[in-house]
Amino acid sequence: MIITSMTESNTIVHETLIDLASSADRQAARAAYFNRVAASATLFALADDLRSMAKKVLDGEPESNAFDLLDRGRAHVATTALQFDRLTLAGGGEL
Repeated sequence: MIITSMTESNTIVHETLIDLASSADRQAARAAYFNRVAASATLFALADDLRSMAKKVLDGEPESNAFDLLDRGRAHVATTALQFDRLTLAGGGEL
């Protein structure tokens, strides 16, 4: 894909941040299901940070901080998803 403008680049980063925020919300709900209150709160806060950064990117602020947040957020959400997948499998069922 060839990005033709800074606006298009910002839009792609914005959409990626919003998608990751939705994933963080889903994992936060799973954390609550497993009674992991601290993990749930951390994930909901991450989702809020991702949405705030998405707004800044859409408003034209520099993307470098957004990429740092995306990297940290992806790692956190993926690790959490794997942990809760393991708990789901150990419990023998779906959420």
